[in-house]
Amino acid sequence: MSDSVLDFYEGLAEEYHLLFADWEQSVDRQGAVLDALLRRSGAPPPRRVLDCACGIGTQALGLAARATRCTPRT
Repeated sequence: MSDSVLDFYEGLAEEYHLLFADWEQSVDRQGAVLDALLRRSGAPPPRRVLDCACGIGTQALGLAARATRCTPRT
């Protein structure tokens, strides 16, 4: 990643949560949708997920709240 792209995202990181009108609702909604997809796919509990597209954690946090073990890849 070029320095200018990295600098852009590093500068955005502290404000990124402001993209969501309601942070907690977004975390809950995304977790519910992904949990339903995992259940439908037949993934047996306890579920373990590798979060390869790490952003600010809305999906990983939502899944973790539903007892899915999420491991971020940094």
